[in-house]
Amino acid sequence: MPPNPTTEQRELRTLSINPSLRRLALASAFVALTAQYGHAQERTLTGMNGAPNVIVWKNHHSLQQGTDLVSAGVGKKNPARIVGLIACIVPSGTSAVVTDSSNVLVTSGEFSGCRGAVNVEAIGK
Repeated sequence: MPPNPTTEQRELRTLSINPSLRRLALASAFVALTAQYGHAQERTLTGMNGAPNVIVWKNHHSLQQGTDLVSAGVGKKNPARIVGLIACIVPSGTSAVVTDSSNVLVTSGEFSGCRGAVNVEAIGK
């Protein structure tokens, strides 16, 4: 006669996911991610107005806030207020995957893997 499972063993068993359900969940996640990034394209980031670098902001909110602060001259007076909004700064000519209008994933250079938002004018062809 097999021993009765302990309470701990029963809890572990209830927490485990059936392998079929696990495969279904992974397939669903793959489909969702594929649809989300279905229009992603490799592009080159180009500095605006001939700038040697492109700022990749942490997100769209940081992009808007940082652009406003730079326009107001805050970057020259108090750069620390802007630095916290930046994900990375990459050289003009850096490759990136553009996942929508301005979200990017840097795919070349020292900052490969950096992700965030850039001004749409910085996205080349």
